[in-house]
Amino acid sequence: MTEADSRRSCWHDLRDPWLLGALALGLALRAASLGHGLPHVYNPDEVSILSRALSLASGDLNPHNFLYPTLYFYLLAAATGAYAAVSMAAGQSHSLAQFETLFWQDPTAVYVVGRLLSVAAGVATIFAVYRLALRVGDRATARIAALLVAVAYIPVRDAHFLKHDVPATFLIVLAVLASWWVWQRGLARDYAVGGAAVGIAFAFHYPAALAAAALLAAHLLRAPRSVAGLLGPRTWLAVAAFAIAFAVCSPYVLLDPTTALRDIQANRAIIVDRAQHVFGLFGSALPQLEILATQGTGIAWLVAAVVGGAVLARQSAAAMLWLASFPVVFVVLISNTWPFGRTANPLYPFLAVMAAVGIVWVGRMFGRRSTFAIIGLASIAVVQPLATSVLFDYLMAQTDTRTLASQWIEAHLPAGASVAVEPYSVQLETTREQLSAAMQAAGARRDRGGRRSHALLARTPYPSPAYRLFYVGDGGMDDDKIYLRPLAFSRAITEWPMEEPCIDYVALKSAAPYGTNPLSPSVARYAQLAHTEDPFAPSVERATGFLPDFDVTPSLAVQRPGPRIDVWQIRNRCHLGGVHP
Repeated sequence: MTEADSRRSCWHDLRDPWLLGALALGLALRAASLGHGLPHVYNPDEVSILSRALSLASGDLNPHNFLYPTLYFYLLAAATGAYAAVSMAAGQSHSLAQFETLFWQDPTAVYVVGRLLSVAAGVATIFAVYRLALRVGDRATARIAALLVAVAYIPVRDAHFLKHDVPATFLIVLAVLASWWVWQRGLARDYAVGGAAVGIAFAFHYPAALAAAALLAAHLLRAPRSVAGLLGPRTWLAVAAFAIAFAVCSPYVLLDPTTALRDIQANRAIIVDRAQHVFGLFGSALPQLEILATQGTGIAWLVAAVVGGAVLARQSAAAMLWLASFPVVFVVLISNTWPFGRTANPLYPFLAVMAAVGIVWVGRMFGRRSTFAIIGLASIAVVQPLATSVLFDYLMAQTDTRTLASQWIEAHLPAGASVAVEPYSVQLETTREQLSAAMQAAGARRDRGGRRSHALLARTPYPSPAYRLFYVGDGGMDDDKIYLRPLAFSRAITEWPMEEPCIDYVALKSAAPYGTNPLSPSVARYAQLAHTEDPFAPSVERATGFLPDFDVTPSLAVQRPGPRIDVWQIRNRCHLGGVHP
């Protein structure tokens, strides 16, 4: 197939009604409930990622944080800038300063724009998987693969968030597709495009660099079996294209190596070292497999993928080597990292292709009834992830427990009451006086670090009701928060353990899947339970996790997203500015 033939084939593919149906279904599942939680944002990753992207508007293109490479931040900044331009053209805001002020007051639209990038990448991945399946199978294989990845629960779930995982998966599949031309044609430009595709994916998310395994496999399948052939000029061209693409798309990883190494090592400590300590070498493989089988793919899809891998290896060992090269090395990686379900996103496209190969092979064993057999087997593989994804969308459309708890507090507590909350839990307005005190303590100035706080402080009229908020934690970089160390709540006494600050109420969230909030037993000694918001159905006595914060299978035992929230009223409080209703 020539490059021109490939372009024509792409347009022909987009007229395939089965593909269009998969794209429409994938879009519907990913776009449903996209505004969940807003204007409140309960996921700390979304907040930190968007904050770094928006900080680029100050003119400093160095995000000064490299837990991730920088390409995604640039794309988010560009998308936000485009939305700001549209907003100003439509008269919704008259300047960038006003747009920024409106964002601090209600960030809903900007977060939806960021989440839409994940939706778009997820839908584009469906088409990319269709093209990937055509490289190793026929049209029926491509249709089934596209349908499977359209309904896969983990990719559907994670497309609802402003995060790297889903867009990075799309770039990985593109890089693997680019490597196909290296195997089939091997022109200099194929090596350059293949290397650049891996470099761009790497600039988006560090694990995406493993897409180089597909490029290496393609090169090995084509190159002469000699050192000169393996390390010829085109090999170095691919390496150069990779390095240039990464440097252009994520330059400050190279220009600020001290910070980059610090953050990469910190990320390794969280993701890799912790997993090694808890699970041991390759110990994360079983938890990841459990997530795949019970949530991401379901049993039928996973079995079909095993069958399809065996069939493809028998039919064409070369095709299997090329297709499986990335997922094999990626499995080695995630088997030694903390078992978050989101980290396995890049596996689903390849599992979908292998499952489609297996379904088509088994279905065609039925002879004249092969079409019905293939449809039936595909339906069996689709039903579990589709049902899980639909249920997730339904549950995410319900009001979050944290939002409900905020509404109860606003309805029952008088303005000005002193309330201790946990970050990314119940979200309330802080009083102007408390915000000023926090800023003064942090030394906030009107620079990049304090612009949000100054914008919040300048709101006229100031939101009501507002509370004297304290945040339970060991501190942070936020200049709008005053923190109380958790140890202050854990003393074994029956009265509020601190003379200052005075606290009237404490809102604590459950620590599922690990159980009750560890502070709850201590707080219960000197407080009485005033209100509870529970995400679980009344018949559920004990639940092991809540949506969407943990890798738990959506079920009707859950009524809404969010953790259990307990609002405690302190007994025998001091009276140093606190309110005693």
